[in-house]
Amino acid sequence: MSTQTEKEVVDQILGQEFTQNIIAELEIQGQSPEIQAEIISMIGANISRRIIWAILELLPQKEQVVFTELVDSGNWPVLETFLRTYIPNPQEFAQHEAMLEFESTKTRARMILEGVDTEGE
Repeated sequence: MSTQTEKEVVDQILGQEFTQNIIAELEIQGQSPEIQAEIISMIGANISRRIIWAILELLPQKEQVVFTELVDSGNWPVLETFLRTYIPNPQEFAQHEAMLEFESTKTRARMILEGVDTEGE
């Protein structure tokens, strides 16, 4: 995923309000923009990887290269059309995977707010 940031991918898949929901749910509105950005970046990267990995697991091997190229291109309408062949509702699938990843990432985000080093994990 070289042409877009993880946040841009997540925004495209889940909508821009997702970031605001993360901020509200983690109750980090009062934190500095830098701390918020670090947490959103971490969660966005994790979500992006999880969604891509889950989709790759569902696709036939020959279609995985096509999928990766479409993700890199950022052509979301074509990507969604492609995915509908294998996943009836790609948006719902991505939202489900995103929520699973968000829940598993919350603990690490809270540790950053408390100043706990998470690099060694």
